[in-house]
Amino acid sequence: MKQSLWQIRVLIAANLLLLSTTPLLAQDNPPLKGDTYRAILDHNFPRMVLVLTIDQLRADLLSRYSHQFVPAFGADGEVGGFRWLMEKGAVMADAHYNHVPTHTGPGHATILTGASPRKSGIVGNAWHTSTGLTINCVGDPDEVTIGVPGSAVRRGSSSPKNLLAETVGDALKLANNRQSKVVGIAIKDRGAILPSGHNADAAVWFDTRYGKWVTSTWYHPTALPEFAQRANDANLADRWLGAEWDYLLPQEAYKISMPEGAEGVGSARGLPSTFPKNLSEPGAIADNDYYSKLTASPFGNEMVFETAKLAIEYGQLGQDLYPDILAVSLSTPDSVGHYWGPHSRESQDTMLRADRQLSNFLNFLGSTVPGGLDNVTIILTGDHGAVPLPEWTHTMKASSRRVLYKEIVAAAEKALGTEYKDKKTTGTVMFYDPYIRFRMPVLESQKIDIGIATKIIADKLREVDGISAVYTREQIEHGNLPNTQEAQYVTNGFNPERSGEMVLINDQYFYNSTVDTGTAHGSAFNYDTQVPVIFVGNHIQPGVYTDRTDVRDIAPTLSFLLGISAPASSEGRILSDIIK
Repeated sequence: MKQSLWQIRVLIAANLLLLSTTPLLAQDNPPLKGDTYRAILDHNFPRMVLVLTIDQLRADLLSRYSHQFVPAFGADGEVGGFRWLMEKGAVMADAHYNHVPTHTGPGHATILTGASPRKSGIVGNAWHTSTGLTINCVGDPDEVTIGVPGSAVRRGSSSPKNLLAETVGDALKLANNRQSKVVGIAIKDRGAILPSGHNADAAVWFDTRYGKWVTSTWYHPTALPEFAQRANDANLADRWLGAEWDYLLPQEAYKISMPEGAEGVGSARGLPSTFPKNLSEPGAIADNDYYSKLTASPFGNEMVFETAKLAIEYGQLGQDLYPDILAVSLSTPDSVGHYWGPHSRESQDTMLRADRQLSNFLNFLGSTVPGGLDNVTIILTGDHGAVPLPEWTHTMKASSRRVLYKEIVAAAEKALGTEYKDKKTTGTVMFYDPYIRFRMPVLESQKIDIGIATKIIADKLREVDGISAVYTREQIEHGNLPNTQEAQYVTNGFNPERSGEMVLINDQYFYNSTVDTGTAHGSAFNYDTQVPVIFVGNHIQPGVYTDRTDVRDIAPTLSFLLGISAPASSEGRILSDIIK
């Protein structure tokens, strides 16, 4: 039967309507939520992004002390700290780093590049060259430190020169012709530099010799950024001179942690192993001793947050339509964890105080950024976890010990000397966790074959108590590794130009150390790889997400929210489930 022109038009219109709607319903993987994408298309970006990294933030620390954090919402309308982030945000409950070593440099480099160490080039806090040099991950012999007294100015400072991958901040500036501002702040230079990237407007770190914030000529050729100069002019770091670090809560609240002065705790820059801990004697002057203690106490976190406030104020962060990035890293918890352990009362008290300090800072943000916290996207994470103190682990009937660097080097050189009795083998081997590297000039002068030396040493080190595996460069570069998660972590962490001839892997609860007290991190075990990842923002769907998450997913997810391409070397994915 013939159809009228009107009927044909109706059928065409109906079919067009179906074509425009049914594919969205039929797709197995529906597109990201429309509200967020519409906001991106309309350039309705957050005014500001706060990336808060807490050095040595094990995943369990937030849940372990959650009942002692301040409430998410106060009666006066103010917001809390960690509880507010956890209740307001998307909590990735099973987030991990997928590389070894799990150290500060590699972790901070991964967060906003989305790249593993094999691509970022940051294979450790430092590494050795084949000629015997030690390279700091942010060391730069061509730059000069800005902010120290004139008599102390000399060539050699810190910069992102060794970072081979771009960050979200770099990509953001490339996308909008540097209209956005990027600032990094941390006590550690690597904590400030690696997340903020190559093109940051400012990256500042703390010099304990003088009690001043400093930067390098990479960022500012002649003078400190204004906010750092303001902090120094006001002698901000001297504010806690004579301060006493005592329990924040009644001692009963700390019974879930190790006792004071537990066996195995280290010397914490002169701070005692029991409470209270005085940062200086009465009448003392502010000097290197005081500043070192300050950075190992919770007051160090407070100083960083106060400096971040000045950065927001004098840097005009979050004040226009171009999103700015403030990367803040709290270095103090790492010092506390190393000296006293992640299960110590010191660690607990530092977290409780950080919670209150964070609440204060978030409320400052809410009152400073136009539109308040609704116009701020916040990401909280850690750069690695930590292994418990071996002495504490022993009380739980588990084997554990510190495998000393000098023990590893001695065993390696002894094995080489046994094979080459007529040759000099002392000084041929260097170790920086987890890499064995040869001093090639010494090896070559003794006419020792590197392949034979590698096999001899690898076989010997596999016998050392606390070392479970030794993977050689040849195995890694040729993909001749077991099909295990651990082996994949090794591959992800290995950069051919910077990593060593061998990678040492520890047994559970064993770790490599330069000292016989305190604790460390660096392994492929969950206590080192698992960290919190929390997103909070206007386009983030709050909730707890239990699928395994890679820390490398932070950079592409944030890039999507900013409407830009992910950093060039990023290996992660957009966390689509958390997008509204």
